[in-house]
Amino acid sequence: MLTDEEKAMRVPITPDILQTLHHYRTRTGVGSIRLLKGKKDAPVYLTPKHIESWLSGRVKTAPHKHLEYVLDQWSHLPQWDFVSVTHEHVRDMQAQSTRTKVGPRVLLQTMPDKPDGLEHYTIEAWMSGRSRTARKDHLDCVLGCWSALPAANRVRYLKSGYREITKAQHDRLHALKAQSGLGPNAVMRGAKDAPSGLGSETIKGWMAGTIQSARPAHLHYVLNRWEALRKTPGA
Repeated sequence: MLTDEEKAMRVPITPDILQTLHHYRTRTGVGSIRLLKGKKDAPVYLTPKHIESWLSGRVKTAPHKHLEYVLDQWSHLPQWDFVSVTHEHVRDMQAQSTRTKVGPRVLLQTMPDKPDGLEHYTIEAWMSGRSRTARKDHLDCVLGCWSALPAANRVRYLKSGYREITKAQHDRLHALKAQSGLGPNAVMRGAKDAPSGLGSETIKGWMAGTIQSARPAHLHYVLNRWEALRKTPGA
């Protein structure tokens, strides 16, 4: 229960404030539950239900400390452009998955620059219809990367579990080499956690085009390691 003093400090949720609250929830993609999850500094008695009651317009006032806290928390989150996931988008993703025989999990492994926050279950939710909105950069990346993959009947297999290296992956390898100033030998130097069977000569073959297939885990490891070394001063 709120004290009499706290009740007296309630402020009106004006149309402008309500619009701001809706703006933050939409542009951040973070709802009231996620906003307060794990927040030990949240004001006493503030719950997601309170925020939802403001957003729905059922409650027209709120304790000043509660409203101030919620606005502050939402304002410091990254804001994104969100778009609707249309039936055309869903049909496109389903068609690309059928054409390439690549599902969401493997698709993410082929991405040289996976956007932060994009997970396989996000894509699965779009495709099943459970989620009707998406971050624009996420959706654009998924559609673009899937369409760039070769058809399943064109994928070359050296062994079971190998997949063709895409042009985007090939270009990314060369870009990382140019940006870091490090070649395959330097990248693999001291790589004690490298997957079995992966070495600098394999990477050279990928880059030269003499080896056109790779285990997804091998390629993923090299791209991540090269990216980390690129960001490390004096690497």
